Amino acid sequence: MFDKVGDHQLTSREKAVLSDCFTTGLMRGLAGGGLVGAGLYWLAKRYTFGKSRLVKIGLVASVIGGVYIGTYTAIPTCLKQFAKLEDSEVGDAARRIIISMSGQEKGDQQQEKKPEVEEYDWELDEQRRISESKKRR
Repeated sequence: MFDKVGDHQLTSREKAVLSDCFTTGLMRGLAGGGLVGAGLYWLAKRYTFGKSRLVKIGLVASVIGGVYIGTYTAIPTCLKQFAKLEDSEVGDAARRIIISMSGQEKGDQQQEKKPEVEEYDWELDEQRRISESKKRR
């Protein structure tokens, strides 16, 4: 399929993982596109939209969208497969991507935990209400 990626010559193990990733992406894409398309076809038949051009365009668009979503869901699996490769430049790059993504998620979680809950000052609230009621008079 591919022998080179940029300046890097792929090894046989990298080619095997890449081929497996293409197969996985294709299968998930076809399954996703088929399910979405079949669901739309069932809805069109059930609610008798007829055979209008809009239904056909929607059917094609939903199949394409299902293929895209199905293929997109294969990316994390393929990235993990490449990260398992030892002594591989592609594996090193995959590990760096995974580390950078997990580091961002941990940083986001830490930032969410930092805000502290302020205690409500009942006395200050009572003073504000009194002063507002005096201004109204």
